[in-house]
Amino acid sequence: MWIGFAQALVWLLVIAAAILLVAWLFRRISRERAPVTTNRARAILDERYARGELTRDEYLAMRRDLEGSP
Repeated sequence: MWIGFAQALVWLLVIAAAILLVAWLFRRISRERAPVTTNRARAILDERYARGELTRDEYLAMRRDLEGSP
């Protein structure tokens, strides 16, 4: 009786570990990609403001758009 229970428990742990591994990989990949574009866009915006291509109001409005604030 214990052998069947132990075997089921081992398979349950293997499946749970596989699910956790996939979730961890997905979160890691998602985290690595998203900030790169946001940081690059923000850097371009900062450069344009520093060169005087944008007014302060334009800069702040575009920065809010990039950050997702209303």
